Amino acid sequence: MINSVDYRAYLKGVTADQGDIWDVHTITERWQVEKIKIGALEVGPLEPNKIIYDATAGGPVIKNIGEQYGAGTDWMSGALVRRLSWGLPEGNKITVDVEYSTRYFESKFAMGMGPTEESIENAAALEQGLFLPCMVIPTFRTRSMKMYRDNPGMTGPNATNNLSTTDIGGIQKVRDIDVRQTALRLRFVVDVNSGGIDYLTGVLQAYVGKKNSDAFLGYGAQNLICDGAAINHLEHEFYEVVIDYLYDEYFHHSQILQMDNDGKPRMNGDDYADVRWAREERTAVGFNDIWPTGALGESMKYQAFVGVWY
Repeated sequence: MINSVDYRAYLKGVTADQGDIWDVHTITERWQVEKIKIGALEVGPLEPNKIIYDATAGGPVIKNIGEQYGAGTDWMSGALVRRLSWGLPEGNKITVDVEYSTRYFESKFAMGMGPTEESIENAAALEQGLFLPCMVIPTFRTRSMKMYRDNPGMTGPNATNNLSTTDIGGIQKVRDIDVRQTALRLRFVVDVNSGGIDYLTGVLQAYVGKKNSDAFLGYGAQNLICDGAAINHLEHEFYEVVIDYLYDEYFHHSQILQMDNDGKPRMNGDDYADVRWAREERTAVGFNDIWPTGALGESMKYQAFVGVWY
């Protein structure tokens, strides 16, 4: 029971609905509130607003939108009030359902990987705590490329160079080929109380159009480019960040011909005299910096590699 000068509230029941890591977890309390002020009339139609903004000693007896369920560190304590559903007044009494929700998932069985760890075998159990979901969705496709030279003897593209320093060799074979690519879509949920939309926008701007300076999601340094990103609102303070990465079996290189002063390909008889691998120059950045610090980020990275949180 909770008392203020004007009101008294009785907790009639509590239900909790806790799902898996991608679910919204909810708590619903049912309270009966009585008007106890001396000489008070029956509860009126505008009484709910008075109850939640009751400034008398001990008030308010009902939590308002945005207040936490508790003061601990478990998932229930961190859930916030999202809705108050008031019943019809009955004399000096009124019933209210207080609905809380959160996306934080609590577990003592979560697994994690360090921010620079690339081996699933080195994943380790995490302490009991609160986690948010993450996943990677790969899709496979091809791009068309003009092939001027082919094996044997052809030097393949180098993941760390943007332009071959010499002719790549090989045998002249002018044809169009399909180059295999893997697109990786990274999705994870964030709480903007830990960093607002402006902060997230700055983070994503630092990645889009860049290549990875270190190994990321199982791909070697400079194997990936960040192809795009988006921020989607889920509900309340929870947003989904979506980042697209692209792997290319030729590391985004294409074969180009070296030109003479007249703008025509340099020739050696009937053969092209100089063919090189080339790609767009991109700044290399640390893609692993996207993971939040501590166990939350370690869990997200593990989820990205494995597909589950355990």
